[in-house]
Amino acid sequence: MRLNDILNEDDKYPRVWVEIDYSKDSTVKHRTTKKLINFDCVNRKAKTLQTIMYAPSGEIIDSWDDSEAPTKYRYVAPDTVLEGALTSACPSKRQL
Repeated sequence: MRLNDILNEDDKYPRVWVEIDYSKDSTVKHRTTKKLINFDCVNRKAKTLQTIMYAPSGEIIDSWDDSEAPTKYRYVAPDTVLEGALTSACPSKRQL
């Protein structure tokens, strides 16, 4: 996540890019995935708006845009990378 994503003070529905690194997992052909996630901070839910998968060379090998599809918010599972991103991107609880 970028610094300005973490410094959110009032947006209860932030959109942030999250990068997942698969460089140590040889069973995965792509090495990096970037996802644009839209969080619902009040209900602790998330939905993916866009996904981009990169080869080790940095070349895009697959991507899709879910922002126009009627994707639903889903609850964020506890103790996951996504929960860490939600906690970092959302305003503190006292501001909700």
